[in-house]
Formats: sequence, C-alpha cells, structure tokens
Amino acid sequence: KSLFSLREFLRTDDSSEYILEKATIQEETLADTDLVKITAIDLNTDGSFGPELNIRIENKTSEPFSFDIDSGSINDYMVDMYCDAPLIMPGTTDTKILISSNTSKQCSITNIYRMDFSIRLTQSSPDSSFSCSYPASLKTNLPEAPDENLRTSGNVLYDTEELLIANTGIYKETPAGWGLLMYIENRTDKTITIQTKDVVINEKNSDAAINITLPPYKKTAADLTFLNSEIDTSDSDLATAKFRLFIRYPGFLETTSDYQIVF
Repeated sequence: KSLFSLREFLRTDDSSEYILEKATIQEETLADTDLVKITAIDLNTDGSFGPELNIRIENKTSEPFSFDIDSGSINDYMVDMYCDAPLIMPGTTDTKILISSNTSKQCSITNIYRMDFSIRLTQSSPDSSFSCSYPASLKTNLPEAPDENLRTSGNVLYDTEELLIANTGIYKETPAGWGLLMYIENRTDKTITIQTKDVVINEKNSDAAINITLPPYKKTAADLTFLNSEIDTSDSDLATAKFRLFIRYPGFLETTSDYQIVF
C-alpha cells in the first residue's frame, strides 16, 4: 500500500485566481467538401463561460444536419467543448464552439497555443443521409509554453513509459464536497481507459469514481470527488481515502494495489 499526505496541496475553487492570457487565431478553413464548408473566424478568450471559437458553417445540402464536437483538447489537455448551434440549416450560419472554463482551469491552462478537436456532422432524412467527421487543429499567436505546475506537484501514483498518474492535491468544490485532483498523461499511440475501483472513505465504501477514456498522447485532470457527507476535512479530524486503479488498453490490463491518501 502507498501512503501519501496531501494537506499541503490544498486547492480551492476560486475563479478570481484564474486568468487566461488573451490569444488570437488567423481565419482558417477547417473543411471544404461537397457537403459543407467550415471556417474558423476568430477566438475570444473572454467569453462569459470560457473561451469561444467563432466559426462559419456553410451547409451545401438542402436539409439541416446536426453539428457536434468530439475529442476537444487545448495544449493536449482534454477539455469540454460544445457547439452553440447543434442544428445547422441549409445556407450559411455563424456560430460558436464553446470551451468550458471549468475544465481549462482544472488543467491549469493559462494560455492557449493549440486547439485540437473533431467536427462530427450527421444528417438523416428521406432524401439525404450521412455521418462524417473532420479533424481540426488550430494554432494561436501565443508560443508553445506548457505549464508543468500541474504534473510536478503532489504525489506520483503510477509512472511507466505508457502512462503517468499523479495525485496533485486536495480540491475543494462547491457545493458538492471535496476530492482528489488527478493528473493523467497518456504517453502511447493507443486509447487508454482508467477507472477507480473499491473506493473507501474513512473506512466506509464510497460511490466516488473516475472513469476516463484518454486518446493517444493526451493529458487530463480529473476529480475523484467525495460528498461532504463522506468526508470531514476539518483541521481537527484526519480523513483517509483508499482506492485501486484499473488500467486498460489494447494488449494490456492491470489493477493496482491499494493507494491510501491521508488528508
């Protein structure tokens, strides 16, 4: 069993501390086919709920199609991306790809130098039916400068040539409760699944869980969140968390021994 203390790595959910450096992009065509033309217009890093990528979509068909974003990442960190207009009518539509500030903050992203995502279009009607994806990658005006603070703090739980998992601190969420912030880095060309198993808080079974599918060469930050009713993090009490990690990718399967975390 591994024993770690995380009290010195306390993090809080203080949005006022999170500042994202302003970044811009050049207008760029992301896809141009018989079905659709998609153009990235500009990037607004000061959106109400996070960065916003303004795009123009020309639907060249006679029917509407759905528009979704898959596998969104910033600087190789997986982040949540959404389309502001999931249904695109025939003709030209100006819309946005919204990037969650919560996930970018969780990954300690302070500057955006590259964005990667996949655009998925689906149309189903009596006259036309298709489903297609267009991978996209955009570079901003900012130089590549990875922030190493996230993965160099805390305690390394699992470190091989294929995968790095580090426990980077106690994360206080509001109002759900407290949890452990995990940094996970896929170093392979394979998709890796990471799950927590047999989670125990203060010697009681917990429903807290992490279940992540991480694409090749991508990174993420994930919360193993415990409800307030499951953990007491006051200075007068000592709380412990125990769990195992289940790791799977093609040709590999492992369940680790117990990790024990002391708050």
